[in-house]
Amino acid sequence: MSVDVIALTGLPGSGKSTVAPLLARLLGWRCADIDALIEQSHGKPAGAVLADQGEQAFRAIERDLLHEVLAGQRPVVIACGGGLLADPGARAVLLRQALVVWLDAADDVLLGRLDAAAGRPLLQPEPAARLIELRAERFEAHAAAHVRVEAARDPHLIAQNIAMLAASERIDIPGHVHHVHTGEGLLSRLAEHVPADATTVALVHDAALADAATVADAALEAHGIRCVPLAVEGGEGAKTWKQAGSLLESMAAAKLRRHDCVVALGGGSIGDLGGFAASTYQRGVRWITVPTTLLAMVDSAIGGKTGVDLDAGKNLAGTFWQPHAVLCDISLLASLGERSYRCAVSEIVKYAMLFGDPLASLLDSDLDSLLARHPGAITAVVRMCCALKARVVEADEREASRRALLNYGHTVGHAVEAASRYAVLHGEAVAVGLRAAGLLSTRMLGCPDTDIAWQESVLRRAGLGQVDGVEVRDVQQCMSMDKKSRSGETRWVLLERRGSPVAGVAIPDAAVRDALHEVLSV
Repeated sequence: MSVDVIALTGLPGSGKSTVAPLLARLLGWRCADIDALIEQSHGKPAGAVLADQGEQAFRAIERDLLHEVLAGQRPVVIACGGGLLADPGARAVLLRQALVVWLDAADDVLLGRLDAAAGRPLLQPEPAARLIELRAERFEAHAAAHVRVEAARDPHLIAQNIAMLAASERIDIPGHVHHVHTGEGLLSRLAEHVPADATTVALVHDAALADAATVADAALEAHGIRCVPLAVEGGEGAKTWKQAGSLLESMAAAKLRRHDCVVALGGGSIGDLGGFAASTYQRGVRWITVPTTLLAMVDSAIGGKTGVDLDAGKNLAGTFWQPHAVLCDISLLASLGERSYRCAVSEIVKYAMLFGDPLASLLDSDLDSLLARHPGAITAVVRMCCALKARVVEADEREASRRALLNYGHTVGHAVEAASRYAVLHGEAVAVGLRAAGLLSTRMLGCPDTDIAWQESVLRRAGLGQVDGVEVRDVQQCMSMDKKSRSGETRWVLLERRGSPVAGVAIPDAAVRDALHEVLSV
C-alpha cells in the first residue's frame, strides 16, 4: 500500500513540530501535531498538561489523540510527542500504519534549540543531564523507526529530504512491515535506512559495481557505521552453496553481530545470495536490498524470497526472509547493459498479464519511454510492479496459494535457464516461458487470441521471446526438477484471459512438447 502516513519522532528540540507542517505543505497532505492537539483540547501547553497530570495519564491522552488522527483524513503528516513512540501500543500502531521517521541530532544541537528547556518538565532540573538520560531511555523506541534522518540541518532541507521518501510502498506482513523506496540518489542515503542499533554493515555487492560499492561505503562511514565490503562475481553462478558458506565465514570473521545488518547491492542473484546469507547468519540478521537491475527492482527484490542453486536445479535451497527495507535507486540503472535492462520487460509483462490494467495501459503508453530509460517511466513502472507484487506477498508470504500465480511463465523459464547452463539470462528465459504459457492458455483454457497477441507484441518490441541453442528435450528434463512439480507432475499457471490467472493446471505432455517446439524454434 502506498504510504499515506508519515510520523515524525525524536527527542525534544529535534524539530518535529517545525518540520511537520513544512513537509505536509510540500506533499499537499494534512498535518497533525499531537502536542498542539493536546493544547487545543486542554486549553494549555502540552508541557503543562504533563506537569499537572503526570506522565502515565499524559501518555494515555497522546494515544487517544493518535488513534483519532489515524482514523481521520489521510494522507497525513504527524508530529508525535517526544515520548509517544516509547509507548509499546502506540509504537506498534505507528510502525504498522506509518512511515516512521526519527529526527536525530547531537545533544548540543538539541539543547541550543530548547531555550533552557522552558515548559519541558521532563528536562528539569538539569536539561543537559536529563537529555542524556532521556536519549538512553528512548533509544530502543526511536531505533525502531523505519528511517533515521539527520536533524541538525535547516528544517526546509529536512522536509525536502523526507518528502523524497513519501513515494514508497508499504509491505504489511505481520512482524515484518517494511517499505520499498523508489527514486534517484537513494544509495547515497543508505545510512538513513540502516537499523539505528546496527554498528556494522556487511556490504555484499557485485564485484562489477565497485563504484556503487564505494558510494555505499562512504555513506555508511560518514554516519559512523563500519562497512565490511564483500565482493562477489555477479550472475546466476554466484548463487552456490559454496559461495553462501564463504560469505557466512566472512561475516563471522568481520565479527558481525546479531543486531548488525547485511546490505545486498546488485542484481537478483546478489539479492538472493545476500538475503540467504543474512537469513542464516546467527539464525537471521536484518538486511537491506539495493537492486541494481530493472528486473530485480520490479520482481526479485520484493517478497523476501532468498536462495541458492543446487546441482539438481535452481533455488532448491532457500528461505523466506523479509528485508528491513528495499531501495530502488533508478540512477543505478544508467550503467546497466542494454541486454540486462531489456530483460526486465518479461517480468513487467508477466504482471500485466496476471493483473491487467492499469499496468497494461501504462505499457501501451510508456513502453518506448521505458525502453529509452526515461526516469519518469522507470519510476512509474517500478512502483506499480512493486505495488502489485506487494499485495500478493501480503496475502500469501509463503507461497501456499495466491503467490503461486507469480510463477506465470516461470515453469518453462527456469527450465530454459538451467538447460542453457545459465547462458540465457533470467528475463530472456522467462520471455520464452511467457510465450509457452500463452500458447497453452489459449489451447487449454480458451484465453482470447488478442490477449496473447498483446503479450507477444510487447515482448517483441523489447527484443525478447526467442533464444538459441536450447533443446526441447533438455528443457523437459529440467522441468521435471521444478519446485512447482507435485507427485512428478508439473502444474502450470495459465490465463483464462488477461487479468484472470488460474494456478495448478495439469497439462498433457504432448501439449507441452508441442508448445515448447513452437517457442524454441527460430
